[in-house]
Amino acid sequence: KTVEREAKPVHIYSYEFSQYTEPVGHFRVHCTKGTYVRSLAHDLGQSLGCGAHLRTLHRTASGKFEVKDAIQLEELVKLPETELPRRLVSLLELVQLLQPE
Repeated sequence: KTVEREAKPVHIYSYEFSQYTEPVGHFRVHCTKGTYVRSLAHDLGQSLGCGAHLRTLHRTASGKFEVKDAIQLEELVKLPETELPRRLVSLLELVQLLQPE
């Protein structure tokens, strides 16, 4: 069954391959929200004449939040209370981070 995807304007800031070992390629994309990353892989395969799809998708950032800055809940509860302000985002800061630029 073919699923129709609604076309909408998005911006691709970067789209780069980081590794390729036939038949698997790895790439990183920096794009605006709403980008169909699975469609990028599909379209690349179409343009190369070989077909392509995503096997896995890892989001490393969303807006101003990055996975590298995250902490597991199990680790968070073990931290001393004095360390919490450094690791947690205040409600005011969160609201400011979520404001559109």
